[in-house]
Amino acid sequence: MRMSFGVLALLAVAGLHAQPSSAAESRYTNLGNTGCKLDQEASRQIKPHEDFKPLLYRCNGLGERQVSVTYHGLVVRTTIARKDGKSLDILTPYDAGPKIDWRGERKAAPTAAILRLSARGDDGQPASALAVVKLAPEQDCLIAVIEVKANRNANEAAREIADAAGSASCGAPRVIGAPGPVGTEILGLNKR
Repeated sequence: MRMSFGVLALLAVAGLHAQPSSAAESRYTNLGNTGCKLDQEASRQIKPHEDFKPLLYRCNGLGERQVSVTYHGLVVRTTIARKDGKSLDILTPYDAGPKIDWRGERKAAPTAAILRLSARGDDGQPASALAVVKLAPEQDCLIAVIEVKANRNANEAAREIADAAGSASCGAPRVIGAPGPVGTEILGLNKR
């Protein structure tokens, strides 16, 4: 695995250690209202937010994890649910998707996921950030947010961080790389 100096610096800032194995690969599933199925019954059971009718989409996950996306007023909630009943909600103010990049060894359960989350940028146009999620037997957690526009190699950095997620601790997620308004806003919604 060959990493640029910038990606190595991002990993160091994140407190992660590069793993020498190049066995990690991407597998993709759909996310959001594209390629997922609207669950009308579940949508009706969600309390509306002001004038917004909630919409819940069920998406294919990977391994033991299932995914749903709920459009609820001014917030979009992506839920990664496990068979043991535990789940992780990741919030964004505009949209999620169109895909989840599941990272891990082929034919094994994924160890991380990368989601593209959108918000309105300073210019009012949709802009995105990548959310890196650690998937572990004991707990799933958001570990990093990378502003796409502010970081030239955002996709590469997100994959490297995802591949090193095993050394990350679940705690407060961080903006990695150059900060920007979208990543900062998404991080703010997800600090708990």
